[in-house]
Amino acid sequence: MRRVALLLLAIALLAPACAGGSGGAFTGGVDPSCNTKNESVILMAQAVQEATWLPCITGYPAGWHFGGDDFRSDSATYWLSSDIAGQQVVRVQLLPSCPRTGASFAVQGPTGVDGYATTDAGGETRRFVFDGGCVEETITLPTGTDERLVQEARGMLSLSSREALAAELKREDDVILCGAGAAPCVGESPS
Repeated sequence: MRRVALLLLAIALLAPACAGGSGGAFTGGVDPSCNTKNESVILMAQAVQEATWLPCITGYPAGWHFGGDDFRSDSATYWLSSDIAGQQVVRVQLLPSCPRTGASFAVQGPTGVDGYATTDAGGETRRFVFDGGCVEETITLPTGTDERLVQEARGMLSLSSREALAAELKREDDVILCGAGAAPCVGESPS
């Protein structure tokens, strides 16, 4: 009887964590580093399953840090904070698509990725559009912020190949990453 009670208590405590929070959201809490496979990068690949590129962080200049993340069906978001500029001043979203309109100028992206940017008094938004998805990076720094912080924010944001992640998961863990370039994920019909 005691074992049954302990089992029921464990299920009750774990159920909210397994449910993924309100609205189907899940927060991973691990920064999406470009150098390693980790739960955030894998969750992004699962959230936008046809995306051929995934946003990641190359490293942190002094004073910058990971703020958090949010994963949902068809979107993945993470944000970065600065000791100088404040909380959540950089927001990165992986989406199934983004508009190509309204761009002020083109920005360089990897081969096969179209980059667009807009700037206004509120900050800068860069969109990287590719097969199966889009990454939108928004940098919102306080007025009068040193240009060095803008350059640091741009410099730590990058894209990594879903194909490379899938190959690493297969090689190291014998796991097949479903979605773009592989079999459809469970519950999806083949296209």
